[in-house]
Amino acid sequence: MVRCVAIMAGGRGSRVGNPEKMLIELCGRPLISILIEELSRFYDRILVITSKNHINLIKYLRDRAEVDIVLLGGESYSRDLCELINVIRPRPLLVFPSDIVARDFSKIIRAVETLLASSHYAVDILTLAYEDGSPLGISVILAETCHYGRELSWSNLNLISREDVLDIDYPEDYDRAISLMRC
Repeated sequence: MVRCVAIMAGGRGSRVGNPEKMLIELCGRPLISILIEELSRFYDRILVITSKNHINLIKYLRDRAEVDIVLLGGESYSRDLCELINVIRPRPLLVFPSDIVARDFSKIIRAVETLLASSHYAVDILTLAYEDGSPLGISVILAETCHYGRELSWSNLNLISREDVLDIDYPEDYDRAISLMRC
């Protein structure tokens, strides 16, 4: 059973053109706020993983009691993920990108919990993907340690419909997100 969720919010936002895209408003609220609110319905411990480069995000989150801010190097997603694996417990650890919106987050949570309850995986990371196999960025960390440069084993679970969940990567994704969220 997952007890802790980490939200990765330290990226460069280069495809959208804004390194702090998690603060862009959707339906009148910052993306990160929507994600925190939804995840806090299911989990008591929510971590926001970012870097010192995201000053506005840190200021925004500083007074939010429901999250803990964890500062990592911010050099790259893979390095931050490896560092996260080494410093955060317990396992399994659920990891979300900061730019995910969903019509119904409970579908994602149920899928993760059902998989973990019914199966034992001989991999380090389970990643949820769209039904067509395209990556979504939601992962379940099973590995206890990570050594940067050593490849972690992973398995894609192609379970998520594009009608239910959207990873906002490009400016045009915001219009789709508004439709998905029914603002």
